[in-house]
Amino acid sequence: MRNTINKAVKSNGIWVVVLMLAAMLVRVLPHPPNVSPMTAICLFSGFAVGVRLLSFLIPLIVIYGSDFVINNTISRGFLSESTEIIWWSDFMFWTYGSYLLIIIIGAISFDKIKTKNVIRTALISSLVFFLLTNFGSWISYPFYPKDATGLMMCFQAGVPFFRTSLLSDIAFSVVLFGAYRYITTPSLQLRKAKQIVS
Repeated sequence: MRNTINKAVKSNGIWVVVLMLAAMLVRVLPHPPNVSPMTAICLFSGFAVGVRLLSFLIPLIVIYGSDFVINNTISRGFLSESTEIIWWSDFMFWTYGSYLLIIIIGAISFDKIKTKNVIRTALISSLVFFLLTNFGSWISYPFYPKDATGLMMCFQAGVPFFRTSLLSDIAFSVVLFGAYRYITTPSLQLRKAKQIVS
């Protein structure tokens, strides 16, 4: 039984690593605005590995690596007038906090891959990301009044972007979970580490 557990966890970990690296590449390549696999990757990482250090560590490393590239190239003009390398921006706290919650959602939300479960958790994850990052925009940037009206204005301004990111998150999640289910062997398929141990 212990060998089966170790093999399952190792197999999940290997696939998570591979998919994280692929996500980083996809994220830094040219793509439509708000179309990104990162929410799906975090959701998958939590599901495949469970609430373990690996499920948090790998997505955050990948996100930071791709953020570092994006912040010092595409988004350079929006973040700093300095010519120095941008290692961190305050808004990243909100983005990373959202991804940490999405990893936890993936770890606790469902046990087996079913299309309705994947879509439901992708929708919840998109909503969490939308609420936290827009709240972070309202707090961090001077674009909106710091009152309830300003907060509502911020959320309203984010709705068009939310529609695109929601469809993207659902599509990437369905593809990612479906591919993982297809390529893994039945004995190791989609078992959370905490379930196997129990």
